Amino acid sequence: YHWLPDVMKEFQRKCPGVEVKILAEATHRPIQALLQGKLDLGIVSSVHRDKRLGYRALFEDEFVAVMSTDHPLVARPYLAAADFADQNVILYVEPEESTLFQKILNPAGVTPARVSTVPLTEAIIEMVKAGLGISALARWAVEEQISTGKIVARPITRKGLRRQWQAVTIKQDMTPAYVDEFIDLLSRPAMPLGA
Repeated sequence: YHWLPDVMKEFQRKCPGVEVKILAEATHRPIQALLQGKLDLGIVSSVHRDKRLGYRALFEDEFVAVMSTDHPLVARPYLAAADFADQNVILYVEPEESTLFQKILNPAGVTPARVSTVPLTEAIIEMVKAGLGISALARWAVEEQISTGKIVARPITRKGLRRQWQAVTIKQDMTPAYVDEFIDLLSRPAMPLGA
């Protein structure tokens, strides 16, 4: 919701006869919705091995741990998997769909003391600010709160945790021009590249 409205506005200017609909119920399972014909395009951060699907790289972002300004972990330059063990971790998705769990916690055998699922970024930020737990979110999604000092972000692991976002479509002999145009707009440098 931070950068997509600008893409949609430009797309509407370039392709005025095409209506863009966002299928919210496909957010957590875009591949399934795509294969069922409910979507023309999905935006994903992991590649699913399926010969029916085609992928195109869009942008990369950094996933960071976010916490209240007075949280004890603020003193650390980065968070390791073990730092999440005694925390209430507030997630946007269920643990089995979470980048934090799949890439960091599960491989290290770490289970947080508690996990709260809150599918609204603004609510997660408010809970973190109130000291009710820590979270892991895309840096670009919380940059304003970080820059105003409302919350603190730390890299996850010494190297950080980056995700490569991709556009995924059903492979076909000829992709509609409007789909290619939308993907081109999504992959422009104005996206959260390197954010």
